This record gives sequence, structure tokens and C-alpha cells, in this order.
Amino acid sequence: MKTNLGSNFVVNDYSANAYVASQQSVNWTTAPAIKSTTDTSATISFGTDNAYGEVACVLVNEKTNSEYESNNNFKPSYEQVYLGLDSDNEAAPSAKKINSSTDNTAATEITLDGLVKDENYAAFCTVTNGVPVWPGFFEYNSYDSYVPLKVKTTGEKESDDSDDDSALLVSSNIVAICTMIAALIFN
Repeated sequence: MKTNLGSNFVVNDYSANAYVASQQSVNWTTAPAIKSTTDTSATISFGTDNAYGEVACVLVNEKTNSEYESNNNFKPSYEQVYLGLDSDNEAAPSAKKINSSTDNTAATEITLDGLVKDENYAAFCTVTNGVPVWPGFFEYNSYDSYVPLKVKTTGEKESDDSDDDSALLVSSNIVAICTMIAALIFN
């Protein structure tokens, strides 16, 4: 393959400001909080000072809420939250990412779907500064202050009745066998 750039081709330096974030750092103006829950979803409210980035949240439930609160190894990093992963790099049961604002209107909530009725979850959220390639994230002073939000979905778990019939069948068969043995003995 032969490439011909021509005699008018000039290489210019790239503009460093083309790769600079519109806002270098991001913060929560209102800390994330559980706004509402349903049988299959949870809505988290928040406020952020950045109109150029994204807000990402995950809901995880492999551990208990107290384990997520007390053991920093179970807390997903900001990058993992942004990518929709848990602390083991597995897909979170529910994850979502939205723009911090749309048409100059700041986003104030995010709804995560696909949850199970009557289940406990821990929610982790992060906000980014919108840099292409790899964004900067809001950071806590330490993972100890990166506390999960407690989520409990509404509704009742559906009970599994599939094994109830087999137990009834086994017990009725035992009664029938005992009755036949008794009939044989007394006849």
C-alpha cells in the first residue's frame, strides 16, 4: 500500500486543550439517597456540580449491607461502578449510567431496574467529569467514608411450591403401603 500525502501536507501540533475536561473536579452537591423503591426497581436522588459528565450507580447483593459497610474489600471502586461491576469485576445485578445534564437541565435522580422482590441491596454511586477516554471521578477521603445506600425492594418473594406436591405424594404412598401390609397381616 502506497500512501501519497501530497506536497501541501503539513503536520501541526495537536491542541492540548482539546483533551482537557470542561471541569477538572466533580462533587456531589446533594449526597445520593434512596428516593423510592418498588418490587423491581430503586430510584436514587442526588445533586452534582458537573453538567458535563455522567452519574453511574450499581446495586449489589452478594454480601450483607453490614459487610459492605464494614469491609472495604467488598466495596466496588469508582471505576468499577462506572463500568457496572461489583468489587470482583462481575456484572452487578443492576447498573445504570446517565448524563449529568440534558439540555441544560441537571439530572437529579437515577432509576435502576431488574431487581428481585423483597430483597436487600447495597447501592454505590459515582459522578464523573466527562473526559473522553478515561474520566476523573468524585473521590472520598477514604473507602471508610464510601458508605453504601441500603435498598430493600417491596413485595413478597414468590414461594416455591414445586416440592410440596412430591412430599404429599411420598407421604400418601407410605400410608398406602402401610395399609396394604396391615391388610395382608390381618387377613
